[in-house]
Amino acid sequence: MAAVNRIKQQLTSQVEDLRRQLEQETRERQSLAAQTANFQMECQQLRDTLEEEQDAKTELQRLVSKANAEAQQWRARYEGEGMTRAEELEEAKRKLQSKLQEMQEALDSANSKIGSLEKGRQRLAQELEDA
Repeated sequence: MAAVNRIKQQLTSQVEDLRRQLEQETRERQSLAAQTANFQMECQQLRDTLEEEQDAKTELQRLVSKANAEAQQWRARYEGEGMTRAEELEEAKRKLQSKLQEMQEALDSANSKIGSLEKGRQRLAQELEDA
């Protein structure tokens, strides 16, 4: 009878150990599931931000192209009409170059943001794969 009780105690102890392990693994699994959901949400937010930045970049490129075309127009007009309005055209050229510089800086800034967001997206994607 003592042997049966001892075996019963051992089995009860094993059951309790297994129950604790199961509870611990369940908590870990729930924690990992929550982390995965958070990473997925953050990844989606980064995708949305990246898309917005790419749209902004496209718009800035369009504006830069427009400014370049405008500058080319002024150049052609200047060459066609001669030097009669040289001062006016130089002023317009300076303004366009200034505008072009601003747009180029905005484009560079957008490109930098896109690069940063892409790195963040890749990091999160790697973390998701690792999780």
